[in-house]
Amino acid sequence: MMQPGLIACSVLCFAAMMLTPLSAVADIRLMGDWTWSYSESDTTRLETNEKTQSDSRRFRQLYRADLSRQVYPTLLVNGGILFERSDLDSDIDGQSTDTTGELLRPYVDVELGNDLYTLAGGYRESETTRSGTGLETSKQFVEEYDARAEWRPVDLPGIETTYTRTLRNSDPETTDQESHFYRTTVDYAYRNYEFLYNYMRSDDEQKTEDTRTRTLTQTHNGRVRYSRGFFDNRLTLNARVQAERSTVEFSGTGERIVPTTSSGSSFYIKEDLAPDSNLPDDFTSDAEGPLSEVDLGGGGSGNRVSIGIAYAEEVEIDRLRVFLAPGLDVYEIDRIENKWKWEIYISDDQLNWTSVPVTASDYDPVDNYFEIRFARQQEVQYIKVVTSAVLRDPVTQLPLDSIPVSRIAGFFALAPDDDDEIVSISRNLNFGVGWKMTDKTRVGYDLAYQDQEVDAFDIENRQMSNIFNISHIINQVFSTSARFLRNDRWRNGDHDFESHQFTAQMSARWLETLRQSLTYSGQRVDEDEGRSTSHAVFLRTNAELYRGWDVAFDQGYTWQDQAEQGEMESFFVRVANSIVPHRRLNFIVDYSVRWTRQEERDNRQDQTGRVRAFWTPTDTLSLNGEYKIRDTDLETFSEWEFGAGWLPLRDGTLQLNLRYSEEGDSDDERLRSFSPSLTWALARNTDLTLTYTLGRNKDRVEEVDYQSFQANLRFYYN
Repeated sequence: MMQPGLIACSVLCFAAMMLTPLSAVADIRLMGDWTWSYSESDTTRLETNEKTQSDSRRFRQLYRADLSRQVYPTLLVNGGILFERSDLDSDIDGQSTDTTGELLRPYVDVELGNDLYTLAGGYRESETTRSGTGLETSKQFVEEYDARAEWRPVDLPGIETTYTRTLRNSDPETTDQESHFYRTTVDYAYRNYEFLYNYMRSDDEQKTEDTRTRTLTQTHNGRVRYSRGFFDNRLTLNARVQAERSTVEFSGTGERIVPTTSSGSSFYIKEDLAPDSNLPDDFTSDAEGPLSEVDLGGGGSGNRVSIGIAYAEEVEIDRLRVFLAPGLDVYEIDRIENKWKWEIYISDDQLNWTSVPVTASDYDPVDNYFEIRFARQQEVQYIKVVTSAVLRDPVTQLPLDSIPVSRIAGFFALAPDDDDEIVSISRNLNFGVGWKMTDKTRVGYDLAYQDQEVDAFDIENRQMSNIFNISHIINQVFSTSARFLRNDRWRNGDHDFESHQFTAQMSARWLETLRQSLTYSGQRVDEDEGRSTSHAVFLRTNAELYRGWDVAFDQGYTWQDQAEQGEMESFFVRVANSIVPHRRLNFIVDYSVRWTRQEERDNRQDQTGRVRAFWTPTDTLSLNGEYKIRDTDLETFSEWEFGAGWLPLRDGTLQLNLRYSEEGDSDDERLRSFSPSLTWALARNTDLTLTYTLGRNKDRVEEVDYQSFQANLRFYYN
């Protein structure tokens, strides 16, 4: 039976279309997508020579309609509906199973506004159904209502208020969840000042057959900023004061999960070859590149990837949640969730990591995240989760779609005897001054102070950082910069942490085609466990040896003496070449090696290499090949790939592709695949894609020979 929300959504969309002439329709988008696939595989157990035959057929259909209409000059209506159905028939040694999944997702949004104000509201609904042989029919419902009001007067404070109500329930698990979220923001800018006040209230209630839990969170946040330049901006002054008070109230008997006391900043490593040891330049922060660069599905690679959080100070944590990008096929991810293998590492310097046992990992299809839980609650400053992308569906052996990561967050469970209310107060003060002494010399000073109080955990922390930096251009060739940082922390009145960091860099531009930089960084940390020191020297050279031949040559040496882990030394060399001998021919050659020596551990050598070639002999034919090798003391992994593309028709509407790949390691794991494909634009809005795959997977336990065929037809109208 159709839900009341769906009826309302359909009526509103239809009314919006009928109220005004068709010529006023701003945008109508239609899409139909049909995919049929067939796969078969023969699996042989190497010990017993036992054979298993399986085949599967899947038909997936997706229909989507979206409407955006400017009903009046100040009134905009958006509406639409998405329906998806997937039928999977599998046969394993004569035993057949059928699985069916359906998704229905209507929505409608209305916005009334002008330059002074905006009033908006929306409704969204999602109903997911899954059934099949030996499965009890399960359903999940999500309803969401939202409203927003914004007022933007001239030379007066602006006000924005939002409200969201979300209802979730599942059958037959009978889990009901209702949440209400309110937010009010007031902002005002006057000359060199900015004022901001933000109030948030979140009321969540979750009920199961045996438990009922309610969590009420309220946060007040205020901020004042000042920024001004003097003497023709040769002297700049910046200051910020911010205060926040947050309360969390619990009631009921269910598990109490709360976020870490600090949100931290996220980072990732797309190729974490040695997760227990990293170099400073291995990391990419979320400010440098979005986490969506990390793909856990078919768009990823076979390399191990890391996603982590860097906190300003130690926090308590016992689980990580890796949130995925919206719009994914959550039921397909839920079906194969056990194919992702997770590892957790913690560190106090982001360079040396210690493994923490993982007790459980689950996927939540409603909120679309993986939750990885640890053996016990940890106090950490740096934490990361390591996994590898799942490239193929384990049943159909077809390539998975991309599964990009959205964000990562840390949580911990409260003990049953903890207080029913948590009150936290934090205050932040930032001050910065910059002085352009001459056209070649700049100096700056920054002060950051933070204190935090959490009554339920008897936390009273203070932290202060002093940063001094200077940069100077010596001449047209040489430039230099330096940075000094002192960081102090007081925990419950005790000065338990003190660190000094110093970084200096000399850069040289010898020629237009030759540049170098030499960097030294050192750190000394004094804390309860003792004193730790670390030093690092990096030399980077970028050169254009000839026209079309660019080289990057990096060398680095680090030595550390950690209070708990002892001494460690590491030296690395990295060479990267980009060679373009002809406009139609391109080579990329990379090689890196790292030697590591650590107290009470065996010496280690890790090296990686890659050769990649692109050749386009004609405008309609392209060839590419790549070979990669990764060698560590534990294993040797190699991979090579060959591909070709051809456009046989002059208008480019037909494209033929050929791909062959092979990879393996020293543990006798081998994967080979051969895949031709065809993409044909049948009409301006219609595409046909045909893909055939033949391959073999082999490890120490079994050998799998498989082949698959997939046909996809997509129609779209904008």
